[in-house]
Amino acid sequence: IPADMVVNAMVVSMVAHSRQSASFIYHVGTSKQNPVRTSIIADCAYRYFSRSPLKGKDGKAISVRKPFLYTSMDDFKKYMNFYYNMPLQ
Repeated sequence: IPADMVVNAMVVSMVAHSRQSASFIYHVGTSKQNPVRTSIIADCAYRYFSRSPLKGKDGKAISVRKPFLYTSMDDFKKYMNFYYNMPLQ
C-alpha cells in the first residue's frame, strides 16, 4: 500500500475521532483504482533484503535471490506437479 495512502487514512481517522475516547481500528487496503501488484511487493522485498540482509546463525549475511512469480495458476500447478508430486509417486 502506498505510504501516502496510509498516512492520509491515519490523519483522517485522527481528525474524525479527535473528541472521542474510544479506540478505533481501521484497515487500509488497495483497490482496482490504485492496485498494488504482487510483482511490486516482491521487488520491494528483494531490494530491501538485498540492501539490508538478515544474518544467519553463523553471523553471515543471508543472500536472497530475486523471486520468480508465476503468471497463471496453471503454470504454478504444473511446476508443483513436476517437482513435488511426480517424485513422490
